[in-house]
Amino acid sequence: MRLILGLILGALLATQLDTEHQVLMSQWLDKLGLPAHETVVTDVPATSTDVVPVEVVAAPEPPAPEPLEVIELFPEETTPAEEDILEITEVIPEPEPVPEVSVPAVEPTFQTAWMPFRSEKSASGFADKLSRQLARDFHVVRLGPGKYQVGFTFVSFDDRDEVLRTIENITGFHVPASS
Repeated sequence: MRLILGLILGALLATQLDTEHQVLMSQWLDKLGLPAHETVVTDVPATSTDVVPVEVVAAPEPPAPEPLEVIELFPEETTPAEEDILEITEVIPEPEPVPEVSVPAVEPTFQTAWMPFRSEKSASGFADKLSRQLARDFHVVRLGPGKYQVGFTFVSFDDRDEVLRTIENITGFHVPASS
């Protein structure tokens, strides 16, 4: 019984709200200056059970857009006038080849950056953190069971000392330089 009463009450409210919605919508369209669909209602007295006939007239169609101007991106090739052609009077010699200089190959050396870790996961996490903070590659080397060393490679001792000083400034731990 409640369900049927609720359905009937909901239908009545919906028709009332729909009518108020149409009035509010037309007021907003008038305020915004937008064209609205015109409705023509015949003079039939409306009661709650009467159906009001409505005639809907469509809004006018917008005007067709003007045709676009065609711009030619690649005009037909033309031959240059004789005045536009430059005459080559001097030949530029080819540069002399540069002699090759041999640079001695320097093999990078591994430097530990911290005391050994017991788990590979901890060592990898620490290496990733140092890599992000120092913008340099740090590697994990397995020394044995439960011993994982974090370190970096260097080419010059000045480079190594600079990295070790930066690690000490960040962590507060002094890492002795390996020789």
